[in-house]
Amino acid sequence: MAKVIFVDSNKVKGFQPDYHQKTVVKELVNPKLGSQFLQFRISKMSPGGSDQFHAHPDSEQVMYGLGGKGKVVVGRKTYTLSKGAFLFIPAGIRHHVENPTKRVFHFIILWALPPNPVDWVPQSKAEHRR
Repeated sequence: MAKVIFVDSNKVKGFQPDYHQKTVVKELVNPKLGSQFLQFRISKMSPGGSDQFHAHPDSEQVMYGLGGKGKVVVGRKTYTLSKGAFLFIPAGIRHHVENPTKRVFHFIILWALPPNPVDWVPQSKAEHRR
């Protein structure tokens, strides 16, 4: 049976995910925490922070800017994500996030997960150019 999940994000300990630099995330819901098909993160990327190019083969993803500015490279196109900006990334599309500014970049990431997803597939820069 499904359950309601309430989380005070101020009480959640942040962590730096694998393949990320200068980034702290708070994971508020995911299948391990009781969700069936969603994963939700609040992310804080310091100046010079980034993640590795990657894809989520089975998961659609949404990013929403809360403050500061970051660049999101999706395929061969670059988007600037700032407060109030929204970006949808279809499953399987290579992407990466970076903060080239001198201010902290705050954003939300939400994944729609199918049953038994392959969550993260790192991509080399050579694979990105394809």
